Amino acid sequence: MTGIPPSRNSAGWLRRFAGDARGNVALFTALAALPLLVAAGVAIDVARASRSQTALQVAVDAAALAVASSGKSDLAGLSEAQKKARQQEMKDMAERFLRTNYAYGGQDLSVQINVTDEIVSVEATQPYPTTLMKLVGYQTMDLGAHAEVNLQGGIAENIEIVLVMDITGSMKGSKIESAKAAAKALIQKVLGDKESDDKVRFALVPFAGSVNVGGDKVSSGWIDTTGKAAVSKVNFTNATYHNMKGWDDLRYRNAAGQTVKLPWNGCVEARLGAYATNDTEPSASSSDTLFTPYFAPDEPDANVNDDYGNNYLSDGVTGNETARLKNQAKYANKVVSISFKTGPGANCASSPIIPLTPDRSVIEKGIDDMKAEGPTNLVEGIMWGWRVVSPGLPFTEGKSFQDKEWRKIVVLMTDGENDVGTNSSRSMPPAATGTIYTAFGYSKVDLAKNRFGTQTQSLVRGKLDAAFETACTNLKAKHEMRESQGRQLPSLELYTIGFMVKSELVEALTKCASDPSLNGNQYQYYINAANETQLKGAFETIGARLKTMYLSK
Repeated sequence: MTGIPPSRNSAGWLRRFAGDARGNVALFTALAALPLLVAAGVAIDVARASRSQTALQVAVDAAALAVASSGKSDLAGLSEAQKKARQQEMKDMAERFLRTNYAYGGQDLSVQINVTDEIVSVEATQPYPTTLMKLVGYQTMDLGAHAEVNLQGGIAENIEIVLVMDITGSMKGSKIESAKAAAKALIQKVLGDKESDDKVRFALVPFAGSVNVGGDKVSSGWIDTTGKAAVSKVNFTNATYHNMKGWDDLRYRNAAGQTVKLPWNGCVEARLGAYATNDTEPSASSSDTLFTPYFAPDEPDANVNDDYGNNYLSDGVTGNETARLKNQAKYANKVVSISFKTGPGANCASSPIIPLTPDRSVIEKGIDDMKAEGPTNLVEGIMWGWRVVSPGLPFTEGKSFQDKEWRKIVVLMTDGENDVGTNSSRSMPPAATGTIYTAFGYSKVDLAKNRFGTQTQSLVRGKLDAAFETACTNLKAKHEMRESQGRQLPSLELYTIGFMVKSELVEALTKCASDPSLNGNQYQYYINAANETQLKGAFETIGARLKTMYLSK
């Protein structure tokens, strides 16, 4: 508070009143009463101004915290012109906040704001009109309030943070390296130089055409190793053959030159129907809730149709393309290479999920190991982000959604829409498959079964887009409101980041993200990154929002 000094105009009326010869008794009575009247007026005006001063300080404190937590205070990577525009944007935001929360915020309210890497300061001044003090020439008193928010606070609440990272082929080169740096920038923003914090746990979910849960999960009990799930048998002529049997039949040469059984690579297929977009726990008593090992079939030989990109074995039979593709006998004891480009693991994410852990080095190594390859499957990305942060199977490290001691953050970053494109540059997709193979299999009716039941790429992409929206909606429904740093926030917050994406995907990602009304419309949960610098800034902004900000002045 800068004080309440009054402003004097004139007190000449006293001299005129004293020079009037009429009514000396009245004169002396008035003169005697005047100090009491002035004193009473001062007391009333000062009391009223003091209440307004307190209200102004509270509003300025809140405005400073709102600007600091909005993410707009991060000026990293902005040009001077952009910084100037951002400063004005923050000033406008502070003024709106003040006028909304300060009952006396008229046109004469003046607001100043200053932002550095370490602090956000807001200062407001206002002339306060007097009432009785006007009788002695004091028209106004000056009110003032100042607040300073320290941006370098620590972590004051328990947080689970899941980074869902697009590692598809379109991310190759500088984009994947920028994404790695951006993800680690968020970790740095949250942890600083600490290797771990008991209050913070990170998880990593890389995704491409499918998601890799880790080959070590083969004996977890929730992987369908015996062909119980209907989805595990759709690609083979023999009704008893299934995806894991395909892995068991194939061979590869290890580093010692020995021919041994090809190990399952950890990738999984999408579950059927509603199970694809909900978090129903897998159970052996309900076979379609289990997760089927991903198995991209060997596609017809090039001399039959060279549109196929995943031809890794001889067909072993003659006939049409579907018969050649579905011939399971060709896998028995055949030697293949371990690859995520071709073979049974084609189009899947080569980098596995890292479950929630407090160990920074484990997460950062997982980030460093990410390699870009394959098509985009946003549905599997967001779904495995959900499954990792959930308390139940398949991953059980997450705290309960009802545990209000924990704040859950899911960050989905992508550079493109759902992709089920062809295997070649030709305009028509392969006749027998309709699309490339992903966690949702092929689009051709004969192979899709009850996954999509359609033949065209555009229809499949539309259904994937609809499934993505459903998955986002279902995930967001898990949140409950909780107190966080003196305000109400959802227990689960879903951020989406579009990295150099088309306008139509911006709309889908904005819709997927949490509703800004849940944080009082202080900031958006969708962040657009038009370049690599902005991508890093987006992750840092999210990290900054998770830190405890406190009023230092």
